[in-house]
Amino acid sequence: MGTAHPGTFGNEGASFEYGLTKSWVMSLDLYGTWAGSTELTGKYRKTSQVVHTRSSWSGSYNLGPAMEYNWSPAMGFIGGVIVPFTGHNASRAIMPEVAVNMVF
Repeated sequence: MGTAHPGTFGNEGASFEYGLTKSWVMSLDLYGTWAGSTELTGKYRKTSQVVHTRSSWSGSYNLGPAMEYNWSPAMGFIGGVIVPFTGHNASRAIMPEVAVNMVF
């Protein structure tokens, strides 16, 4: 039994796109995420041992190059990969991403 107080968090970023043709677009996302430490205070039920811990802050900055193909003005497909280039207390995994864009 206890309480937890999550830390503050946020993100920031920018995106750049360049149209090669009417259908093909190159894009690059640059963004960062960060989170403050979380504090946990409580007791173990069975042993009544007091617990007080605080996690470390974390942050990550990533690049997201992608290619987009639009087969009409209202529909398209984008595929790319997220590549972390620096961080602290964060995983460093390369993540593929795909999406279908539809405008109604």
